[in-house]
Amino acid sequence: MNETLWYWLSAGILGIVQGITEFLPISSSGHLVLAYDLLGIPDHGLFFDAVLHLGTLIAILIYFRKEWLQILMVAVGKTSSSEIIYDRKLLIWLGIATIPALFIGYFFQGFVENYRSIFYVSILLLFTGIALWWGDQNLGKKIKPRPLTWANSLSIGLAQALAIIPGISRSGSTILAGLYNGWSRETAARISFLLAAPAVAAAGLYSLVQSLRLGLIEGNYGFWLVAFVTTVLVSLVTIQWLLSYLQKKSLFNFSLYLIALGGGLLVYQFMF
Repeated sequence: MNETLWYWLSAGILGIVQGITEFLPISSSGHLVLAYDLLGIPDHGLFFDAVLHLGTLIAILIYFRKEWLQILMVAVGKTSSSEIIYDRKLLIWLGIATIPALFIGYFFQGFVENYRSIFYVSILLLFTGIALWWGDQNLGKKIKPRPLTWANSLSIGLAQALAIIPGISRSGSTILAGLYNGWSRETAARISFLLAAPAVAAAGLYSLVQSLRLGLIEGNYGFWLVAFVTTVLVSLVTIQWLLSYLQKKSLFNFSLYLIALGGGLLVYQFMF
């Protein structure tokens, strides 16, 4: 394939991978590692990571614009809501849930970089698939839905923080934490996506600051724009699809996919 064509096509591919895998419970960081390694796409650096995170954040803010407005209105006492995810203190709980991701991301990012390989990603994809299957079958079946409190907000935050490791899904971890609290799959997914906003913003800001500090903001603006727009558009479609899917179906197909992918990659590496 022509190198110039592949260069532009890779921007779209990375945007598609980010837009799909950030929201489906299958690990965006793990799939990006696979895309870079298996497709031979060069790593475009920290600033490109910031661009992808910004695309994800914009999609969350656009799709949940009514929810964010309602959250703010409930928080300041302008309206009320009986829905479990619109507790008056929800903004506080979201802030608490973000703390573990910020702490672990800041202090352990360098350590995690040692595990950005296909071998480790394969193992963790397999682990995530098994966890999704077990959790979907066993968590929250007979539990009355619990409202958000500081304690379960912190537990959800810890689950989210695990996703700093490539191969562990942020949305999958937080959805399982929501099921543990007795929420429906769709409600757990909505909380997961709302939680993603501050976490993704922090990750993008960190990448941006590091890029500025190291003088790494250089490259093709058009390439960044293609990846950004693709991420936003694909993210919006993915959010809509997943919320609709989880109204009637379980996480089994995602767990099956991860088990097959992780197991298949491990077998491939040992054979070749």
